[in-house]
Amino acid sequence: MTAKLLLFVAICVLGSSSAMWYEMYSRLRKVGINIVMKDQVLPHYLRNRKKHGWPVWPAYLQWPLFIAGVVLFIMGVVRL
Repeated sequence: MTAKLLLFVAICVLGSSSAMWYEMYSRLRKVGINIVMKDQVLPHYLRNRKKHGWPVWPAYLQWPLFIAGVVLFIMGVVRL
């Protein structure tokens, strides 16, 4: 893979991770749970997901996508 392609894929993967986080955050806000700290979104989402019928896969897929995106970004930057 070329460096530009790696950087493009890394940005897409990081964007997917951010989109999943924002989806969890917005669902919590819709039911009245206002969170100030970013690191509290995941535990609150997992705690309330059964009560509201939300899927669990965004919570478990968000961090692996973030880590993969960071690794791909570093690989792309190193290859420049």
